Amino acid sequence: MPNEVTFPFQAINILMKDGSTLSLQGQQLNSALQYIPTQGYPPLLKKLKDFTQQIHNPPNWQDRDLIMTNGSQDGISKTLEMVVEEGDSVLVQNPLYTGTEIVLKPFKPNLIGIDQDEFGIIPSKLIDALENCKAYTEEGGGKRMPKAIYLNPTGSNPTGITMSLERRQEIYAICCKYNILILEDDAYCFLHFQEEEPVSFLSLDVEGRVIRFDSMSKVLSSGLRLAWLTGPKQLVSNIELHIQSDMLHSSTLSQVRLQN
Repeated sequence: MPNEVTFPFQAINILMKDGSTLSLQGQQLNSALQYIPTQGYPPLLKKLKDFTQQIHNPPNWQDRDLIMTNGSQDGISKTLEMVVEEGDSVLVQNPLYTGTEIVLKPFKPNLIGIDQDEFGIIPSKLIDALENCKAYTEEGGGKRMPKAIYLNPTGSNPTGITMSLERRQEIYAICCKYNILILEDDAYCFLHFQEEEPVSFLSLDVEGRVIRFDSMSKVLSSGLRLAWLTGPKQLVSNIELHIQSDMLHSSTLSQVRLQN
């Protein structure tokens, strides 16, 4: 690791809109300018794990883990690269967030759009799509069953729909029946007008089939590229290896700033 003494920075000060100042200097600054474990800045990881347990209280927490990503799109991209093979069918909400469509495009996937109503994607439409896929594979059509569904359940982009609890429970049960991995992109989970906090798919996940993406882009700053994903330990470990070989880790400075 490089010697922090050689770094040309004495302090980093950020003036907040409320007049307060966030300052990094000394050992805190040294930490912010150094390499860190691929999973993330350890003090921040601990805080986010505690936060996730407090807010979502996922079942079987001991079987899950968390990793920092360079924005949610980075986490979604690496998850799709882990799960999707070229030509695979992928279940998506219709209409679909264009950023996810761009990430999927290199895989030349068969995108299966599931229509929505005012409560989110329609369960009967999802079942119909899965049964059609099942019939096609059983008839020797050469296509594999979808492995994953991409969902934007709170303030869905671009419709703005927030999926009801009952709808989430229905969708989760269907995914369990057909062995579908749920990719829960929930960047707007704290930016809603509901009387109660929406219950996440992660909170419902008794089978370990949800990978959840959280982001600071909409509540702090999109340019800091701060996000994290939570999922089954084995899958998070695979994503960690991908990040390690790709960019080593997300921005240390951004992570230390968030921690402080």
